[in-house]
Amino acid sequence: MLREKIIDIMNKEMELAISQLHPFYQKYLEIFRNSSEAPLEYILTALLTAIGSAVSLNRYIKLGTHQIFPNFWVLLLGSSTQMRKSTALKNGTSPLSHFQTMHTNRDYILPVRTSVQALLDSLKHEKNGIIMQDEIATFLATLGQGYNADMKSLVTSCFDVPEQLKTDFLGAGKTVIKQPIFSIASASTPQWLKTNLKQNDVTSGFLARFLFCYQKENSRVIPFPSQPDSNKLKLIYDRFEKFYALQPAEMSFDAEFRQLYEDFYKESRQLINNIRTENGLKAVFSRLQTDYFFKFAILEGVLSGRLILTRDDAERAIYLCTFFMAEATKVIQIIDQTKQTSLEKRVLKIIGSSPGVTKTQIHKEFSNHLPAKKLNNVISHLLKAERIAAITKQGKNGRSLTAYQPISL
Repeated sequence: MLREKIIDIMNKEMELAISQLHPFYQKYLEIFRNSSEAPLEYILTALLTAIGSAVSLNRYIKLGTHQIFPNFWVLLLGSSTQMRKSTALKNGTSPLSHFQTMHTNRDYILPVRTSVQALLDSLKHEKNGIIMQDEIATFLATLGQGYNADMKSLVTSCFDVPEQLKTDFLGAGKTVIKQPIFSIASASTPQWLKTNLKQNDVTSGFLARFLFCYQKENSRVIPFPSQPDSNKLKLIYDRFEKFYALQPAEMSFDAEFRQLYEDFYKESRQLINNIRTENGLKAVFSRLQTDYFFKFAILEGVLSGRLILTRDDAERAIYLCTFFMAEATKVIQIIDQTKQTSLEKRVLKIIGSSPGVTKTQIHKEFSNHLPAKKLNNVISHLLKAERIAAITKQGKNGRSLTAYQPISL
């Protein structure tokens, strides 16, 4: 079951299962494995943006009236020290920096530090660009300096690559950008999200479009990083040359791919419907279920040189969806923690570790020092927030007792 797979990935707190990735990803991660202490999960996540931006509009999938392109928006999350987020962004997008140096007239790395207008002006002619920000806060601050109040929503609309984007800047007049497309590779800390995130940003807004990669700790210790093998790196750059040179083509899929996706879609839809709280997890899972599954699949086809996607492509895309669902769940849980008092968190932990616990049993966990009124308020709040559910069970004397169990996902 999908839910069990997500929980398994969350609980193991281990490295990404590299053996389940496409051989190209495996080779890339091997090249950069010893060049820094950056977690391989971070490097892979940043790499998705690099490949997606290179492929750009040249590969797509049509679903009804919707066209899906391989633009990726990702956010690396971890503490400010020892996590090497900036290094991971640099290593994962190394080919783009290489080609930016080779072609100074291009905007593989999009200009965003000055203004949103500079970004949009670049998007008129650049379709292989990526927004690189060591801190997502910097980019959001730039959006806040826009020439009108709708800069964030305007940029957000670009995720779905509309046929055209109309803008009207004071002093610059009206302009039309055809099929604006770009990837975003950025980073932040959980603390920043806790302090600055607005509910709408995740439930339906800007950050709802992102893949989250959260690493709590970094166990990699490399006192003397080594340079990536230049010959192997050249082979990577050669592959990227081919990505850039692709001619536009629609991708399709065979019967086995279709069947696997139908099964994944139904299972993930059931999982999404069972999420009780409106904390943004539904929105993130829904993006992974549809848009990002096919973005992953497009890259699988490109890396394997196929226009018709197969069972192998679907299996690897499903694994990546599952991995990023688990990552998103960790992130949303961190955000949710800010909405609870320390007392609520402790009560929730007690209920989670012993489903079916009664108020009396909870009270004993506090050595009977927690006033009944306070406990009643906490229970009431957790019930309203749909973090727990009340159930009925039989006591030792045969009487019915009210007990509580956690509501997960």
